[in-house]
Amino acid sequence: MAIPTDRGYVVLRKNDDGTTTVMIATAIENGEPVNVFASHVRAAKVRVHPGVRLVDTGTHLHSDKVVEVFPSDDGVLQVRAPTRRVSLTIT
Repeated sequence: MAIPTDRGYVVLRKNDDGTTTVMIATAIENGEPVNVFASHVRAAKVRVHPGVRLVDTGTHLHSDKVVEVFPSDDGVLQVRAPTRRVSLTIT
């Protein structure tokens, strides 16, 4: 079974209870998410992989590039740089 993966700009907001709300948007304009199309509310654990640069706005963190967001088998929400896809043409 394939793992559902969202691709877009990630926005991370810490909640008072120690959890994180993770939103995925089509763009970031003036430090704010635009067209949020997916969210993970109150994620207990979020792992941001090396290579993902986050910008701190004071109210939230957001990625400066498109990333992939997916849950791992152990319940941790993973945020990573997009994996490379290789396209082959066979004739």
